[in-house]
Amino acid sequence: MSDRFTVEVKGLDGLTEQVRGVVGRVLELFSFALQAEIVREEPIDKGYLRSSTDLPEQLGEFAWGITIGAEYWRAVQFGSKPHVITAKQAGQPYDILPVKGEYLRFEIGGKVIFTKAVRNHPNPGYLAFKIGGKLIFRHSVNHPGTKANPFIDRAITTMEGRIDGIVTAALREVGL
Repeated sequence: MSDRFTVEVKGLDGLTEQVRGVVGRVLELFSFALQAEIVREEPIDKGYLRSSTDLPEQLGEFAWGITIGAEYWRAVQFGSKPHVITAKQAGQPYDILPVKGEYLRFEIGGKVIFTKAVRNHPNPGYLAFKIGGKLIFRHSVNHPGTKANPFIDRAITTMEGRIDGIVTAALREVGL
């Protein structure tokens, strides 16, 4: 599931055409700069999170959207509590790979397990992974959770310091 973040200004109905043009340009410049900053702040493992962050799209006169397509972006931004990963009941096989480091850490029956990947097995309802060269099948594994990496918060904080320059650039473009 992808999500779109919206940069929008409301309540500008009484503005002159020239001021509307400046505000629209400020939002456009800000949206592209924010998207670039989000991408810069995104952690890189395989690069999927970064490559799934689309360029801004104009949604209205004073609204721009930035879409992040990676389903796991929330777990990166906000972290995750310990949770159980259960095999999907049907569908294509998929891999669960480490985001940081070389190994995934799980607990099975109170024993700590390290493995390089977990695969949703084509046989519905099973996860498959190797431990010591032996292929293991489980219906679920316990994930210890992840620490938050608030890349969007950092991007917004950086952009707060750039807004004056963006407004100046927009005013210069329209000759004010």
